[in-house]
Amino acid sequence: MRDNTTYKLLGVFWDGKPEYQGEIEYCPRDDILDYRYKRELFDNNDFFRKVDLSELLNVENGEILAKIKAQTQNCDKVFVKKDVVLRSGNPVLERFLEKRSRQAVQGLMDEQT
Repeated sequence: MRDNTTYKLLGVFWDGKPEYQGEIEYCPRDDILDYRYKRELFDNNDFFRKVDLSELLNVENGEILAKIKAQTQNCDKVFVKKDVVLRSGNPVLERFLEKRSRQAVQGLMDEQT
């Protein structure tokens, strides 16, 4: 049974990993399918998929990341859906979320090892 009294720090897997330095393109529309969907008939021009930021931040090991990357490797473009919203305007938390976002995006872009 899982101990629900402990606090889990968001994105510990990403500690010390490199950050993506470019512009992060968050998912522009709601109708882009999740990365788990395979290519379908309506994907004849472009094969776009999205990955939820919350899912990337909850990655706990390299195996989970490798599974996500394997399912996105043939996509023309993969968007990150920014589904994490901070309720406070705390600039420290905003910078932390930005850093973790950049690390997760870089992790998706890195070559599989």
